[in-house]
Amino acid sequence: MFGKRFRNLIIGKQNYIESWLDYKNAVLRGNLIALSIFVGAVYLLVDWANDITGNELYYVSAILIGIIALYLNRLGKHKLSSILFMLLINLLVFLFASNDQYRSGIYIFFVVTAMSSIAIFGHRHKYWAIAFVVFSVVLFFASYWGDISLRPKYVYSEAYIKLNFAINFMIAMLMVIAQLYFLIAINTKTEKEIMAKNELLAKTNTELDRFVYSASHDLRAPLRSLLGLIEVTRHTTNPEELEQCYSLMKDRVHHMDAFIKEIIDFSRNARQ
Repeated sequence: MFGKRFRNLIIGKQNYIESWLDYKNAVLRGNLIALSIFVGAVYLLVDWANDITGNELYYVSAILIGIIALYLNRLGKHKLSSILFMLLINLLVFLFASNDQYRSGIYIFFVVTAMSSIAIFGHRHKYWAIAFVVFSVVLFFASYWGDISLRPKYVYSEAYIKLNFAINFMIAMLMVIAQLYFLIAINTKTEKEIMAKNELLAKTNTELDRFVYSASHDLRAPLRSLLGLIEVTRHTTNPEELEQCYSLMKDRVHHMDAFIKEIIDFSRNARQ
């Protein structure tokens, strides 16, 4: 029940996505956005619990942009939602990595962002995926080797740095595992559906073989009767016998016509 409600939350209860690939990407995107909103809230609470100030604006902005991206995902604007989300997490990671002093492990999130871009955009929008992977790599080198800082530098306690490192590691692992689990779950579901369709196809083929055998037998029977009656008419000149043969021929033709109509009706009902 919770899974269905959560799915309705991230893609919309009334929204119908015809393409299975688009549906899979929409659910994955929604999960990642919801997870990023949760992560922003966690960091906000951690800083509040440790009396750390100065980062609230960044966390709240990340949460709000995540909510906007989730709303776009619900509206069906999947590509725009993906671009906004990937820009958000890349810039947010760069924002903190540029002032990291190489100690809190924030750089590991560039791996997560690159992986997320591949998972979200997929093969259909592979150029966007590649562009954001390159974007993540460029931001990594700019933050690691470049003397760039978009926010004031703060001096944190050793205990806070260790706590942040543990949190960053666990959240990065959680996001990677969540993506892999979702993709494996989707592939497993797809495999089960393919196996079920193959079983249905095999059953349908068996039924089709039986139908062809039965239909061919029922169609040949009137034809054999007609051939027999034609042969009889060739060897008689008795008007009564000829009239009887013609009546039987007409009956055989009507019988075959009725059987063909039954086949057509069956085919029409099966399609509906």
